[in-house]
Amino acid sequence: MANVDRNNTEEGVRIYSNDVTTVQNSAFDASKKTVFCIHGYLCNSKKGSGCDEIKNALLDIAEHNVILVDWSIFDNVLLYPVDVLLKVPTIGQLLGETIKMLVKQGAAEDDIHIIGHSLGAHIAGHAGSLALNGKGVITGLDPAGPMYGGVTESHRLSTNDARFVEAIHTSGGLLGITEPVAHLDVYYNGGMNPQPGCPIDLLGICSHCFVFEVYINALRNPDGFIATRCDSQSDLLQGACNGNPQTRLGLNVDQG
Repeated sequence: MANVDRNNTEEGVRIYSNDVTTVQNSAFDASKKTVFCIHGYLCNSKKGSGCDEIKNALLDIAEHNVILVDWSIFDNVLLYPVDVLLKVPTIGQLLGETIKMLVKQGAAEDDIHIIGHSLGAHIAGHAGSLALNGKGVITGLDPAGPMYGGVTESHRLSTNDARFVEAIHTSGGLLGITEPVAHLDVYYNGGMNPQPGCPIDLLGICSHCFVFEVYINALRNPDGFIATRCDSQSDLLQGACNGNPQTRLGLNVDQG
């Protein structure tokens, strides 16, 4: 993991869950909010990645501790079910131990925000369940669907994992999960494939990654991304949600 702040936006300082001195020797400031970003399967947190762009947006907005979680060393084997069943909880546990270490260094659990894309969303859930004690915030960016549809809440991202859990869905039914998993589930453009700019997207990869564009733009321009409460997609299509309560996306989301 790399802890990044405004004074070191590119390289950051690596921290390890089993070495508290890596935190003490970094620019980590327990008085600031701490945001983790976790990439998805067969991705990374290198420069130009989705998590890297989220980091840039967060540091442009305010002073944060931003920690990029790179678990790509674990996902280089194309055995997706094995990775899901064995590696996701393990990585979540390691992240949870890191969070506990930061709390011991003075961080407040309720000032911790975990953002995870795809499988990273479920990793965030495991970490939050272990370390947040019902506090903090988790944002699931198009949480992974394969192997997670219909499973018990303890095996996936759920409302039990933090004080407030939100999920933004962009490829439901393909790479993303369709069912609600959060206190606030946002189905962007209906939450289905294809999303804008993804005209030919049979596997849903483009729409699955499109969620980064949505969230980064919402961070930078929260007034431009408004979600309206709706009980069903059919109600949405019939215009039955007009006048319902609304919320901004991004850091200013209504957590009530």
